[in-house]
Amino acid sequence: MEAFRTSGASTPTSTSAIIDQLKCLVQPYLPDARGVESPTLVIEKDETMPGLYTTFAQVFDSMWDRAREVA
Repeated sequence: MEAFRTSGASTPTSTSAIIDQLKCLVQPYLPDARGVESPTLVIEKDETMPGLYTTFAQVFDSMWDRAREVA
């Protein structure tokens, strides 16, 4: 099992956490919903077709690859 990882950016469009190869947590940024809590989505991978898990995992991996460690 892969270790728990999180990702974010200085101006994130979402906050993502890959839990394992089948599940992720996503909290989308809602710029027009000031004062409203963003929903946290639990997304499960559907092995039969691409879906939201695949989309968010690709975005997460792209951000992870560009990230740099901070002290």
